[in-house]
Amino acid sequence: MAAWPASQELELADVRLFERVASLGSIARAAAALRISRPAASRQLARLEAALGCRLAERDGRTMVLTSDGRTFLPYAERILASAAEASAALPRGMPQGRLRVSTTMTYAVHRLVPVLPLFISQFPEVEIALDLVATPVRLLANEIDVAIRGTATDGHALDAHPISDEPVVLVAAPSYLARFGTPSSVRDLHGCIFLDFRSDDTASDVRLFPSHAAPRGSVSGGWSGSVPPPLAAEEERIRLHAAYRARDPMALIGLAESGCGIARVPLVNAEASLANGKLVRVLPRFVAEPIPICAFTATARNRDRTIQAFVQFVKATLGREAMLGG
Repeated sequence: MAAWPASQELELADVRLFERVASLGSIARAAAALRISRPAASRQLARLEAALGCRLAERDGRTMVLTSDGRTFLPYAERILASAAEASAALPRGMPQGRLRVSTTMTYAVHRLVPVLPLFISQFPEVEIALDLVATPVRLLANEIDVAIRGTATDGHALDAHPISDEPVVLVAAPSYLARFGTPSSVRDLHGCIFLDFRSDDTASDVRLFPSHAAPRGSVSGGWSGSVPPPLAAEEERIRLHAAYRARDPMALIGLAESGCGIARVPLVNAEASLANGKLVRVLPRFVAEPIPICAFTATARNRDRTIQAFVQFVKATLGREAMLGG
């Protein structure tokens, strides 16, 4: 078997997948046994082969046959899995413990997560929380992140999304901007405005507005999946606007809006402080835009970690839609 490159590390989930392929003779059957998709299983096998620097299995008709290197590696794989099981069994099965790295945005941490963390700490005093506050999605395994709380996640590994809540999105502007250009009284009045948007990489953005009582629910609470728009609602109004400014970090748009640069479409959580101190006001306040489905993202391979499970369940219970509504 070729030498194992020193720069690579084996992932337990990949070793487990290989053992199942060897035992069942098929990637499809191995994927079904591990309850993952066939493409995900193929990626895991390819990643393990890349880490080891050799081919472990070859297709022979509808079956997978181990190569010479695969047959050599199999007993080592079985010992790795057995050792992992023994180590897991040796650990205490009481309260969650250890360090937990959580990634989210600064705004979500300050306004949503941090206020409830003392309750989590009191319930699980053996858990040490380390917050990683960044505006853009992170790769969980590469950055040793246990849980990422945000609207989107980018990662080279299999992720599970645990729905938490739907974050409202609103239109806001500075009183100085509205004094100069007028306050829109209808959706049509947005034509010609200086538009600031956080959602699109394109200069032209479809803005879908709903009366507050008819706002669509996101993937968390039903109906809309977040990636596929819901059917056109009878009370929906849609307008296509060209964004003069775009930024992935909504706080950059908040700063521009406060300076009177235009009307911004931003998550409500980012605008709450500026609305409270009067630097910004709601535009068309009887309307809301599509919400952002907020999820806790975890690496599929680590979903059985009891500390991660406890934190995800806590966040869903305290920050979930029903909890925020007091239901």
